Amino acid sequence: MSSVRVYGQPGSGRTALAAALRQAGIDARECELPTLSSESGPDAPEGSFDDATRTVAGEGDARQPGPTVVVLAASARDGVGVELGAWWEELAESFTPRVLVWTFTDVGRADDDDMRAITERLLGEPNYAVALPLADDDDEFAGVLDLRDASIHESSAGGTVVRSADAEHETIAAPLLDELIDAVLANTDDESALAGRMAGMSLSPQRLRTLLSDAIAAGTVVVSMPVRAVSPMIGVDVLADVIASALEAGN
Repeated sequence: MSSVRVYGQPGSGRTALAAALRQAGIDARECELPTLSSESGPDAPEGSFDDATRTVAGEGDARQPGPTVVVLAASARDGVGVELGAWWEELAESFTPRVLVWTFTDVGRADDDDMRAITERLLGEPNYAVALPLADDDDEFAGVLDLRDASIHESSAGGTVVRSADAEHETIAAPLLDELIDAVLANTDDESALAGRMAGMSLSPQRLRTLLSDAIAAGTVVVSMPVRAVSPMIGVDVLADVIASALEAGN
């Protein structure tokens, strides 16, 4: 059974996203959003929030190897339904690892900042950018900036090109990187990292990657990023690495 489940409303791009993740080496399975009931608890009917959460978390399934990561495709074109809030809340209460992915950002009405604000309001918890969208000279979605190590992943005719971010990109990304670091440190018992932050030091890319993977696996920090899941793919390699690192941390 797949340990990565890709959910999304109809038209959210979940099919393409699951296929892109499989192409990137992640055992991802597209899943229908559960038919949800307002009832919960041990006697709740099949398809209730409670039943759906147990299924996602893998409880009672001996075949489930390690943690399950829930990936929710959220369309920047069509938005996110308010009905997802209660389901997402139960996932949060069960500390299921969760990742938000912005789809259709190249044609959507909402940008990266808008999507974080919208989903925070509708899903009831903050999410933190792990990668930011980058535009080319024609203002088209062309790449992402991985905040974990300040690397730029750009689409090209030969595939994805990875390079170090320049000073301008790092300056623009600094506030969101600080938010990500603070969220991670609020959910860690790594005293040396906390002490360093109090002293005004930043985390090394490797330390940030490790602590972030631990926090995602523990279900205490939710990250988000934009992806183009059809050719030419953009950001899929970064998303796949975020998921793989969280799965490894959870095992």
